Amino acid sequence: MSTPGVFPGLQYEYVRYGYDASYTEFYAKIENALSRIHTPFVAMLDNDDFLIANALRKAVAYLVDHPDYAACGGQWGAFWVLPSGDEAAHDLTYGARIEWKCTSGTVSLRSPSATERVRDQSQIATYPLYYHVRRTAEAHQQFQLIRELDLRDFFLYEQLLAFLTAISGKTHQLDALYLARQWNSVETAGGTHAKRFGDWFGRMLVPSWSEDFSKFLAATSTALADKDGIPLDEARRWIVQSYRMEVAPPLLDNLLAEPTVTAPMSIVVRLVRRLLSLPPTSPLRKMATAIYRRTPWLSPDILHGTQIRGRRVPNAADEMRLIRSFLTRRSNSTDA
Repeated sequence: MSTPGVFPGLQYEYVRYGYDASYTEFYAKIENALSRIHTPFVAMLDNDDFLIANALRKAVAYLVDHPDYAACGGQWGAFWVLPSGDEAAHDLTYGARIEWKCTSGTVSLRSPSATERVRDQSQIATYPLYYHVRRTAEAHQQFQLIRELDLRDFFLYEQLLAFLTAISGKTHQLDALYLARQWNSVETAGGTHAKRFGDWFGRMLVPSWSEDFSKFLAATSTALADKDGIPLDEARRWIVQSYRMEVAPPLLDNLLAEPTVTAPMSIVVRLVRRLLSLPPTSPLRKMATAIYRRTPWLSPDILHGTQIRGRRVPNAADEMRLIRSFLTRRSNSTDA
């Protein structure tokens, strides 16, 4: 691509950066590349992605016509490169067998409130917001902050960019295929990071996680408070709530893989929470409470789904009789 004349209809500058020894070099490279772009719009993609030219043009046109929008993209598709039956070796880069599928909905962030846009992008699938066409000046400013923060968790960096984009302005998703991503690439930055540090649950146990999340929270909260003119404490609460909603599904998937967690637990916990959300005067809650407390073979830990059956310890009745006697006397004494 660095050879002049290979793409005669395309104006480009080829810059060969050094090897990314750490994410620090990666952030610096992206920030430097953005500083070299003089067009009003920019989009980022990986080497296993395909941008659809027609959708790219439509996204640029939409941002030209809607100055209050920060980014525009479209629907995405996943594809897999599979080996043919007679291939002894296959590098998953090229192949005759391609399987693919698309997402199902068009989701845009249209609220005039940044707080609502942050909430919406955490509740619903706006992916791949990271790859949307965005305004170059704003993207460069965001990566200057990203370079300064120098997060060591790669997935948290991607979330930071998504949160900052949702805060900065509305986003639009075209009802057209915009991006095709290969899902069985041999090596990806995210896959490499996950292999080294683990899944979502595992990465939150890495010593650097607390510092990274503190930086993430401070940056997004400050941006949200400035954008909507709300107190910083309120912005922090909103960011934490939105982050919890976004991370809960992958965390649940990780937790279900633990040997101490079983699938029925999530059903039991959801049922218990549903009952506890009822008012104390609710007949259904009263009945469930009575059954829980007066049925000997139900374990106290059934509330968490960790243990269903319980049993009476042989000497429990005698010992509890003494405790009940003490509590009854104290109660009578207080009443008097």
